[in-house]
Amino acid sequence: MKKTLITLIAALCFVAASTTMAVAASKTTTDVKTATSKTTTDVKTLASAESHVVTLLHNYKATALWKSQFKAAVAVQNTDLARVNADLSPTVKGTVLFSGSGSGIESTRPFTVPASAKGWHVNWTYNCASFGMAGNFDFDVYQGTQLDFNDNGPNQVGMKGSGTEHYYDTGTFHLETNSECAWTLQAVAGS
Repeated sequence: MKKTLITLIAALCFVAASTTMAVAASKTTTDVKTATSKTTTDVKTLASAESHVVTLLHNYKATALWKSQFKAAVAVQNTDLARVNADLSPTVKGTVLFSGSGSGIESTRPFTVPASAKGWHVNWTYNCASFGMAGNFDFDVYQGTQLDFNDNGPNQVGMKGSGTEHYYDTGTFHLETNSECAWTLQAVAGS
């Protein structure tokens, strides 16, 4: 009888556990179905809202207000570009022998300083805005078209800068420029 009682208690525990698990599984299935339904509704709502926003933006682009704001933004950008170009354009005093701009390592075309010149100078500028951080700017003067070193130029590190280097020899020269930044150079006869 003791054995039968233990078997009966074990069977009742098994039935109770099975019932609890079945109820829990049923609740979990219901929760998952509810969550899935809610997620589907949320996705449909978001898609509808996104479509509405796209329609509003499309309609807004056709308005005079948008067109005037766009023109104003382009004008500001053009003004900013003009300022950068003005910063990169040195002031000329004398006869320009060479003028150029670029970035990176570059050799200029040869230019000749006449024997009658009482010296010459190089106006230079550099601007590292497009590089996004401070950079190096340097050039050296070479005699003729070969790499016959003649004179040092500036060796600058910064976001931007400008200056003038003076030289007093005559003949044919070229400049070797080295910079990560945008730069301009002008060789001008007369110091």
